Amino acid sequence: MKNIIVLISFLFFITNCKEQKTQSLNLNKEKLNKNFIEERDTVTFIKEKPQNKDFSFIDSMTPLKLPIGNKSLIEYEFPKEWNFGSPYDSKRKVSNDEKKINRLLGFYEGYKSEKYKVSKREIKSLSFFLNVENDYRNITINFEKIFEYSIARFPNKNDSIQVLGLWFSKERLNPDKEFPFSVSYGELIVIKGNEIIDQITLNHFEGNYSLGGDYRLSYIDNDYIIHTKDFNYGENQGYFIRYEKWKIKNNGKIVRFFNQQDTILNEGEVKNHLKSGNWKDLYLDRNLAYKNKKWGIENLYSYSEGEYNQGEKIGEWKFYSYKNNTKGELLYTETYKDGELVERVFIK
Repeated sequence: MKNIIVLISFLFFITNCKEQKTQSLNLNKEKLNKNFIEERDTVTFIKEKPQNKDFSFIDSMTPLKLPIGNKSLIEYEFPKEWNFGSPYDSKRKVSNDEKKINRLLGFYEGYKSEKYKVSKREIKSLSFFLNVENDYRNITINFEKIFEYSIARFPNKNDSIQVLGLWFSKERLNPDKEFPFSVSYGELIVIKGNEIIDQITLNHFEGNYSLGGDYRLSYIDNDYIIHTKDFNYGENQGYFIRYEKWKIKNNGKIVRFFNQQDTILNEGEVKNHLKSGNWKDLYLDRNLAYKNKKWGIENLYSYSEGEYNQGEKIGEWKFYSYKNNTKGELLYTETYKDGELVERVFIK
């Protein structure tokens, strides 16, 4: 009898150990899966099916007429760098170039934004209008809480493609600092039916209004070519970053546009004014800011390699660090299908 009791106790012990081990393995598996999911959430972007939205209000808006913006922005030949001396020197002679640049960068002129206000029950946040997935501006701006903006209708691209202009700002994002950070943006948003197809920043300011910061200004000509110029400017010193042209394709995608006489600084081929085939691009990469959740890192360059088809990225693209004019380590990859970004994976 004693032996039977010992045997039963032993079997119960073994069974209990197995159950505990199984539970432990399941818990560890769940923990590993959870950690894996959380880890991928921090480094991977996967394109989800877009949500249809009601853009019927556009039909009631009168479209602006082309051209839109300040043509002087395109006509003026900006110097690569400039220094007009101390702004606090009362005896300093103000040159025509200084007057021109200050006038061009001091305000965005040439359009009259139409304020569109929906009824109270239909008030929309900025996230309704913008594709904000993996947007580096999410580091400091909560798009869900911004309801104050100006919106205007641009001319339709064709019978099925509608275009909106949207302008918004956020002041003193870090009021505890001596020189608070402020931002203002103007976006061009392309819509087909009830889906946002693409968007591009028309103008922005990111910095401190006293010390300056990063600027983008734009002009849309009579042919619906979008011209953008980027600058860094503050306290009478600055430099010109780039001049680019863009077009809205008939499918709604916004792509780089090249004139025949344009000098191609990056490596690649242009067919019918659009990027084609294998390309190597070098540009300021704000995806790095979003990945690191740190404002300012967007000033890092990345070097990318991949393929274009009629101006749209296709297949896998690889993005590398770029320092001292040298291609460095692989930072992340992107996968495109039918011109759509479907996945972005950062490399640790």
